[in-house]
Amino acid sequence: MQSASPITATYTNTTDDNVNQYLSNADLVSGQPAILNEHVGSSGKLIPGGKLLNWAAFTSPPVDSNGDQLRNGDSPTNGYRLFGLREWDLAASRSWELWRGLNLNFRVDAFNLLNTANFANVLSTWATTNPTTFGQSLATYASAFGGTASGFGTAGSQLNVFQNGGPRELQLMKLKF
Repeated sequence: MQSASPITATYTNTTDDNVNQYLSNADLVSGQPAILNEHVGSSGKLIPGGKLLNWAAFTSPPVDSNGDQLRNGDSPTNGYRLFGLREWDLAASRSWELWRGLNLNFRVDAFNLLNTANFANVLSTWATTNPTTFGQSLATYASAFGGTASGFGTAGSQLNVFQNGGPRELQLMKLKF
């Protein structure tokens, strides 16, 4: 088990010449909840995990007449937490001696026994993220952190079954002699 990672709602301000970018916290809109508990979004699509950051709760920080940002936004740094990691792994074994030097080992290894979906952190950059995907998790924990969505590892990564938050997987029995 792992508690949810902290999230900061950020804002990216690009200057007219598209050379300088400024990343800061977004501003909060009063009266709007920052986190929504919804299973279906405004577009009618299912929301992964049933939680998301509210697009309407954030706005850009104030700017001067030149378009330069006056201050950092008032949204708290690391102020939001959505998805933790919950996974039950289990291993059980039993050994029997069948004949001299021949043993039968029965072993069961279960990864993510309850097959719990574990969602990764959300897209949290307010100005550059599409409002329909802002604040939503678009990947599972295993595919976002080292595995792949298809379950097959790539160079330098592990299979999803060996990642935290991977799919349920069972391994059975070995014969040892």
